[in-house]
Amino acid sequence: MLFAVAVAAMLLGAGNAGAATPGDPTIEVPINDSTSGASYTQTFVQVYSGTTNEGTPVYIYVPQGAIGAVEGVASLDPQFDPNPADEFVPCATTPNEDFAITQAQITEWAAYTRTRLPGIPLGVRVTPDWVAAHPPLVPYLDYTWAQYATRKGEAQAYYDRAATIAERLGLKVVMGVNVENCYGGDSTACTAADLVRFGEMAVRHPASCAFVSWRYDSTTWAQAGVREVWEGLAAVARGRGGEECRRQGPGV
Repeated sequence: MLFAVAVAAMLLGAGNAGAATPGDPTIEVPINDSTSGASYTQTFVQVYSGTTNEGTPVYIYVPQGAIGAVEGVASLDPQFDPNPADEFVPCATTPNEDFAITQAQITEWAAYTRTRLPGIPLGVRVTPDWVAAHPPLVPYLDYTWAQYATRKGEAQAYYDRAATIAERLGLKVVMGVNVENCYGGDSTACTAADLVRFGEMAVRHPASCAFVSWRYDSTTWAQAGVREVWEGLAAVARGRGGEECRRQGPGV
């Protein structure tokens, strides 16, 4: 079973794009607005990781928070103003929905990727119900994602529901825990006790093909109790053996 903790990339300074490593779960990208001249740094998150048949690594990143909504997402939200002091103002007439990443767009991406990189497993970092809402997307994917935080209800029920929908679609599920915003929104990190409880549900769930959690934080990791929990979860994952996150039924 694949076991991973998402490790944040080092911040990129202007002209220092090499500070991030391809494959890092998050990268900080300098953005330059060619019209207003404003510059800022934006976080991009990895939504796909795989390899070609020849073994070449493939990574795809999108702005953090861009899947499903764009409100508050720098560079995508039409109301975002990188420099309120200049004469440029946001576009007040364009609805946010016009900038959201949709299932139809992901379907187009997946269909194209299948033609260019045949044989690699494709997945999305959203729950199976998001995929189920757009049936044309289903046959192009191998896996979806279920990352738990307490605002999503009871943990076992959350994982079970994701597993049930994914099975109906013929897809696998990567399960994990939002370890830094464990209790919803911009909340605190999971306690060691909650990390054990939620993490073991994900690692031991029979439908989970991998355990990927967001995100690594050096302060949290420095806590001895938290490190011990991760060592224990890693041991449980190793005990399950290897498993590929490939779809259960025929696809494209």
